[in-house]
Amino acid sequence: RFPRLVDAMLVGAALAVSGALLQGVTRNPLADPTILGVTAAAGLASATVIVIDPRVPQWAIAAACAAGGLIGAGVLFVIAYRGAVSPVRLALAGVALSAFFGAAIVGLLASSRTFLQTSLGFLAGGLYGSEWRDFRAMLPYLVPGFAAAILLSGRLNILALGDDVAAGLGVVTDRTRLAILAVVGVLTAMAVATAGMVSFVGLVCPHLARYTVGSAHRALIPVSALYGALLGRRWCPLPSLPREVPGIRLSIQGLSLGYGSLTAVDDVSFDIESGEMVSIVGPNGSGKSTLLRGLARLQRPTRGRVLLGETDIRSLGARQVA
Repeated sequence: RFPRLVDAMLVGAALAVSGALLQGVTRNPLADPTILGVTAAAGLASATVIVIDPRVPQWAIAAACAAGGLIGAGVLFVIAYRGAVSPVRLALAGVALSAFFGAAIVGLLASSRTFLQTSLGFLAGGLYGSEWRDFRAMLPYLVPGFAAAILLSGRLNILALGDDVAAGLGVVTDRTRLAILAVVGVLTAMAVATAGMVSFVGLVCPHLARYTVGSAHRALIPVSALYGALLGRRWCPLPSLPREVPGIRLSIQGLSLGYGSLTAVDDVSFDIESGEMVSIVGPNGSGKSTLLRGLARLQRPTRGRVLLGETDIRSLGARQVA
C-alpha cells in the first residue's frame, strides 16, 4: 500500500499546484483544472486510449494524458484569445470546454465495451490498484512541471497587478499565460492518468495555502503542493485500510452442499490466490448462493472442506472468517 500512498500525495500536490496557477492566471478564486476543462481534456485522451486498448501500459496512458492536457490548454488559450487573453474569457471558455469534454468522455465510455466498474471508477476518481509503475510513469512529467510552476510564480505575482502594469514591468502577459496553461495541462494530466477524474483538490488547497502564507505565489505554490499532498494522504489513509495478508490462499476441496436429499453443489474444487478476483456465474438455481453460503460458513457441507491458508475455516472464529 505504500506506492498507493505516494501516488495519492503526488496526485494531490499536482492538482493543488494546478489550481493555484489557474487561480492566479485567471484572477478567479473559483478556478481549478476541473472547472476550466483541463481535467476533462486529459480524461478524454485517457478514456480514448483505454477504450482502444484496455491493456495499454501505464506509461502510454500518461503520455496520452499529457498530450490531451496540452491540447486542452492550447484550445482554451485559442478560444480565449481575441487580440489578447482576458481572464474573464479564459474562465468562460474553460467552463464551456469542461462541459464539452465531459460529455465526450461519458459518450465514449457509454458506447464502448469498457467494463462498467472501470468506467465509473475512472469518472469518480480513485487509486485502486495503484502501484510503482504509476509513480514511474508520472515522475518524468511531474518534476519539470513542479519546477516550471516555481519559476513562473514570480510572473504570477506581477500578473496579479493587472495586464497593463505587468506589460509595463516587462512581462509578456499572453506568453506567460500560455506557459502557465501548458504547465497546468501537464500536471493535471498526470493526476488524471493515475487517479482518474478527481476534482475539489485543486479548488480548496490554494485557498488553504493563501490563508496560511498569503497571496505571494513564491510561497503559495509550494504550500499548496504541501496541502494537496496532505489531502492525498487523508484520501488514502493506510492505517484504516483492511489488512492485506500476502500469500493466503482460499482453497475449496471437493465441496458438496445440499438441502436434505437435494444436492445443490456437487464436488467443487478450486483455489483463489491472495489478490485474485473471481466471478461466480450461472443461471438461477445453479447453486451460486449455496456455494457462497458454504464459503462463508453459513451452511455446513455434506462433503469436502474449505481451507484458509492451511486452516479449515470450521476451526476459525466468526471474526477471523469475516
